[in-house]
Amino acid sequence: MKTFLTFTLIIICHISFAQDIKPLFTSLDVFELEWVSDPQISPDGSKIIYNRRGMDIMTDRKTSSLWLINADGSKQRKLTQSEKSERNARWSPDGKRIAFVSSTDQGSEIFVYWIESGQYARLTQLDRSPSNISWSEDGKTIAFTMLVPKKPPYLVRQPKKPKGAKWANAPRVTIRFKHEADGSGYIEQGFHHIFVLPAEGGTPRKISSGDYNHRSSLVWTGDKILFSAIRDENWEYIRRDSEIFSVEVSTGETSQLTKRNGPDFGAAISPNGQKVAYLGYDDKVQTDHINKLYVTNTDGSNKKEIKTNLDRNINNLRWDSKGSGVYFKYDDKGDTQLGYTT
Repeated sequence: MKTFLTFTLIIICHISFAQDIKPLFTSLDVFELEWVSDPQISPDGSKIIYNRRGMDIMTDRKTSSLWLINADGSKQRKLTQSEKSERNARWSPDGKRIAFVSSTDQGSEIFVYWIESGQYARLTQLDRSPSNISWSEDGKTIAFTMLVPKKPPYLVRQPKKPKGAKWANAPRVTIRFKHEADGSGYIEQGFHHIFVLPAEGGTPRKISSGDYNHRSSLVWTGDKILFSAIRDENWEYIRRDSEIFSVEVSTGETSQLTKRNGPDFGAAISPNGQKVAYLGYDDKVQTDHINKLYVTNTDGSNKKEIKTNLDRNINNLRWDSKGSGVYFKYDDKGDTQLGYTT
């Protein structure tokens, strides 16, 4: 009996103590969290623009605004007065302008901000949201990717309904292997293509071709743009076999730089424009692979692996100013490290 009473008292004390403990986090705390993403350093190294991310409790959606800060951490300020969602900021080569994407009442558009005056203006009037903004080396052109919709197939043509009639929505027909995605639902039919736009504004021009998706980051080298894609007739059933291509801005002619059974991606052009560093691996049909570093000439010749002696995935390649080596990031035991190799 004494043992039972002692056990009962312990349980009562434990429950009472647990009721007094307040949780470190509650479900609503997610709306108070903020984080930084996509930092971009100005060409002269004096300023950094970045995305300031958060959550809106009234709409239950993520927010994104652009903030500018000096490289020493001083004079932090919001880039624009707009309360719309902003992202994908990129410096012009001379550091005098910043191109970025902002939502509007009509959809997402490309804007340009002038550092000296603090003014900004909309450049586009697009049908779909742009991504992967990239400036040409002379600062006269902006490249980006955007979905080009394609009419879906149909089984029968729906007859014209009587005036005022309320019919069910037309059936949705798809013959695609992947037509839905977690978190976003049904995927609009079409293909993402590469466009170029005058930096002063104007009509965008599509330069990529074919029924393939071009959704990677874009890298300029002269009159060409490097990108990574799966341009194969069976692309829909291929998971990881992307190659690096170049497309002529003036003609749209596309050339393939890499070819192997495995993905190639993350291209970075050397300062003299003669070599391309990129990531990839030979697909061994395993759950996990380690990215390796490669270098090739801009015409795809003289490919070679650069040994890093790391058993970690590396990413975010950047050449040094002299073109003699490459910086990269990698994660090691939960910490993100900065690496370099000649």
